[in-house]
Amino acid sequence: MTNRIGTSLLVALGIGAAGCGSSSSSAGDDGFVSDPEITRLVIEVDSVPGFEPRAQSIEQIERGLSEILDKLDGVDIVIDGMIESRGADYEWTFSELRALADETFDLEVPVNTAKMHALFIDGRDDDPDRTLFGLAWDNRHHAIWKDTIEGSCAGILGVLGFCDMAERAIWTHEIGHNLGLVNNGLPMVEDHEDQQHPAHDVDDSCVMYWAYDGAELLPALESGLLGQQQANLGFCAPSLADIAAASAPR
Repeated sequence: MTNRIGTSLLVALGIGAAGCGSSSSSAGDDGFVSDPEITRLVIEVDSVPGFEPRAQSIEQIERGLSEILDKLDGVDIVIDGMIESRGADYEWTFSELRALADETFDLEVPVNTAKMHALFIDGRDDDPDRTLFGLAWDNRHHAIWKDTIEGSCAGILGVLGFCDMAERAIWTHEIGHNLGLVNNGLPMVEDHEDQQHPAHDVDDSCVMYWAYDGAELLPALESGLLGQQQANLGFCAPSLADIAAASAPR
């Protein structure tokens, strides 16, 4: 997002301008929520071959966002360009991610359409002390390290669909940051921001809880602490209230 960032993520990423959900400048939701002239949201997906999002994730996120956002013409996820593989061991810097996003964000849409951008990539982030699954920045871009997700979630207790659930939760979390959650572009109706993890929810049952950023998500999902809310993609009532308030006619 083009907003603030949690100190823990700055430390984890070793950079001063980006982290899960934010970069250094301030902005609103870019028409994803509040602009009545924007009647459709498109999420452009550029991906490494073989690392595209699962069809189930696409279907559920399209349906869930259509229910949450006031978009007359709906929400569509469009698989667009291919990204060259860097390999499982490649360590992405934020400057490389930003350059890749600028290079590939090229899907043409009508004037009444807001466009968000998802990069599904291999490799991992460049900090050896943290396993990061997703990163959002500049109010419209997010990257999903699907290679890292698959390598981390496969075989956990043999739970059927565990990787599906993890991918959907992580992707939803990053989309939430691009929408302006939590206190990251959209004003809060009531205070629900975790002061220890800014731009995240205090409620550990919400998809915007800080653990959805990285490897801490997996034991939480496994234990049933997170990811159990199927309705509204796991966005809790305070986040839904923020979205509804921003969508209300002025």
